[in-house]
Amino acid sequence: MSTEAAGPPAAGDDGAPEDWWNRLYEPASAPEPSPVVAESAQPPEPAVPPTREIPGLSTLGGQRQPERGRRRRRTAPVRPDCAHGRVEPVHSLVTGELLALLCLLCDEQLDVPAPQPDAPAPGAAPAPYAPGRQDGQEPDAPAGKRAQGRKSGPVVSHLKPIAFSASAGLFGYGVGLVSLLGSALPAADQHASPTLGSLLSVSGCVAAWQLTAGMTIRQSLELVLPVPAFVSRAVICVVAAGVAPGVAPGVVDVLNQYGGYVGLDPSAVALLATAGVLCGGLYWLVDRRFRHAWAPVRWLARVPLASALLAAALYAPGTH
Repeated sequence: MSTEAAGPPAAGDDGAPEDWWNRLYEPASAPEPSPVVAESAQPPEPAVPPTREIPGLSTLGGQRQPERGRRRRRTAPVRPDCAHGRVEPVHSLVTGELLALLCLLCDEQLDVPAPQPDAPAPGAAPAPYAPGRQDGQEPDAPAGKRAQGRKSGPVVSHLKPIAFSASAGLFGYGVGLVSLLGSALPAADQHASPTLGSLLSVSGCVAAWQLTAGMTIRQSLELVLPVPAFVSRAVICVVAAGVAPGVAPGVVDVLNQYGGYVGLDPSAVALLATAGVLCGGLYWLVDRRFRHAWAPVRWLARVPLASALLAAALYAPGTH
């Protein structure tokens, strides 16, 4: 019986072959324990990112600060060229002297120019007004040294309206209008009571018409009377014109009793009232309506008023 030969035995440390059979019965060697490291109670430090060194800067307390020895000088911004169109003068609060000029567009302070002998300084107050003062002349300069060719304003002439009215009155006198209008004056002088009654009647009618012209009064009249307000006003005017002449005798008695102290008897009062009503009525009805018309038309409209004034001026009480 044959057996196969095994491989050559392994050599030991001393060069002798190692008996592999004995290694089967040797105890297994335990691994060496690793050292235990105790955990620290402090939190781990945060990772600091890498910093890049910049010339001219240094770090202090984790912040970048410029180096004191290498400060950069700040340059003023470059402004565009300014024509200094808006210049404001700067005056002293104490003396009022012009100190400087300030441009409002570029905020630049300008020097005060040297004052000219004939021109005021920029921003200075204008010279006070003096009567008769001309450009380059003092107020007390003689008339011969003033500027020649001065244009004067329109000269207001007071002779033109007088000549205008006088010529219209002469024309009325020539055509007999003065005699026609003057015929009412002797009647007022000789019949004072009827004349005053007529004047009071006209005055009462006009006053009643004007007093009832208000909107409130017209609405009240429409509520009281079942007619339009125009008809109600006309009725009131007629009533006033009829009642007013009855007051004339009492007015005449008062004038006879007290008018002598001031030189106004009933005849004089009636004459003055008649002349006033005649001239005032012609002005209100005719003259004032043509005051802006063409000059010849305005002159023709002035003839009645000028004739009435001339008739009142030429009338002498007691001559007719």
